[in-house]
Amino acid sequence: MLARTSYIYESQRYHAPSYLPMATLSPGQRQQSGVDRLSALPDELLVTILDGLDTRSALATTVLAKRWTHLPRLLSALEFRVTDMFPPPVYQQSPVFLEQYAPAVMARYNDAIDRFMEAAHADGSYIPQPGRRLRLEFFDPDEPAFVDRLIGTAVRSWGVEDLEVIVKPVAHHIAYFFPQHFLDDESAQLIRSLTLGGCSLLPPLHRYGKLTALVLQDISPSVPVAAYAGVFSRCPGLRSVHLRRCHPETDNNIPSVMEVDAPASGIIELVVYHCSFQAIRLLALPALERLECSGSPVSLAFGIIPRLAHVVLSLGFFILEGDPWDDRYDYTLDELLVAVNPAAVSVTDLVLRFTGTYRWVEPWLDGVTPFPVLRRLLMADVPSNWDVSWAYLLLEAAPSLEVLHVSVTPCAEDSPRDVDIMWRPSKYRHRHLKELVVVGFELTPTQACLVRLVMKTCKALRRVVLMKGGRIDDRGLGGGWEVVAPQENGWSDHEKVAAERAIKKVRYFKLYGHLFFA
Repeated sequence: MLARTSYIYESQRYHAPSYLPMATLSPGQRQQSGVDRLSALPDELLVTILDGLDTRSALATTVLAKRWTHLPRLLSALEFRVTDMFPPPVYQQSPVFLEQYAPAVMARYNDAIDRFMEAAHADGSYIPQPGRRLRLEFFDPDEPAFVDRLIGTAVRSWGVEDLEVIVKPVAHHIAYFFPQHFLDDESAQLIRSLTLGGCSLLPPLHRYGKLTALVLQDISPSVPVAAYAGVFSRCPGLRSVHLRRCHPETDNNIPSVMEVDAPASGIIELVVYHCSFQAIRLLALPALERLECSGSPVSLAFGIIPRLAHVVLSLGFFILEGDPWDDRYDYTLDELLVAVNPAAVSVTDLVLRFTGTYRWVEPWLDGVTPFPVLRRLLMADVPSNWDVSWAYLLLEAAPSLEVLHVSVTPCAEDSPRDVDIMWRPSKYRHRHLKELVVVGFELTPTQACLVRLVMKTCKALRRVVLMKGGRIDDRGLGGGWEVVAPQENGWSDHEKVAAERAIKKVRYFKLYGHLFFA
């Protein structure tokens, strides 16, 4: 397997479309020094150049010449980030430092927005551009009127459809509420994508009838669990929902359960990242195709999810050093995978991240087949102190599996090694697996055992790739993942021979597939 390489072909190079009028210079003009040839380019090309800059730099180009003064009105994206006003190392200072300087920085931020608004209205208004994006990032504002006015004007008059509002926290928290009063029902219908971060209250999302993508992150704990669950049923046009670091407050005796029952929903993608929901019950999401749940342990339960095809689950329990081992952390694979039944009937791509100090999964299946149509499986970040041969169980769980990728993550030297699994002889044969890739392979008995079991069991196996280095790049939901081989082959001839001997030591068994070292 070759390392991933990027190529640029001549056909991919940018050529100005023939319909763009190019300014021509006479031979005499070309001979003159100091001719502003950049300004001679058409607006379309200049705006393309400015779109590649941050907003502050793009606005600064208006001082170059009168030719440039109207160009910022044509930008497709506007971005105002308060962190740009700090040198990067300064923003990493302590919260006390930010608390002291945040008011002064926000005053400058508001002043910059005010000047920008005045300039925008000086010669009329921004030209409405469908699909425009506005991204705002600021500290908890004492005076939110400047930001609120910009949001209202951008949506109503400038064609902004993609809106992102991120409130950065400081020690002295001031509640910020999305300026719904600046948006009437008609203008709220213009927003297609909305990202809210650090807000103290969710806007009335039922008024956003054309909204297709919603991201909620770092929302105030005062927002109840029911508000998140209501998003799915109140916005029928939504196709993608991301919840990041949302921690609703609940009574200590009442578990935080998000229950979704939206049979009319068109949501295709759901991501839950580092939220404090103890349980998520997806009773009805008939259009859901992609699900990712990571960052925090959560109990999942599924109802009517007939189209689910791509699932990413990060599952892990971390035992603090010195804590006694408790049998209640032992689970069978059935108990974990039952969470995706009956949804698992349609899953074709699955990413599982099993993390933790100890292997907390028992090595048996009890004959359950939870993934009848699964084709591609990634077991990512498996701690090296686990008995990696445990992954062999997943072959029985997925009889249609064609691709199995495993990445092994090194553990600290003092991490206790897992007790090796004693595998019994079996006549089971898998008829569809074609490829096994192990990234981070070390010649340990358990890793050699995994490869041996797969090569002995999988009759359709074509190749087994063992990588000492390399990595697996996760492209996110729907994009799958990509195995990136190391730039140089780290295997010596002696190591290859030793690995082959360790894997093929049982000579009286037929092994399928071919070994490759990368």
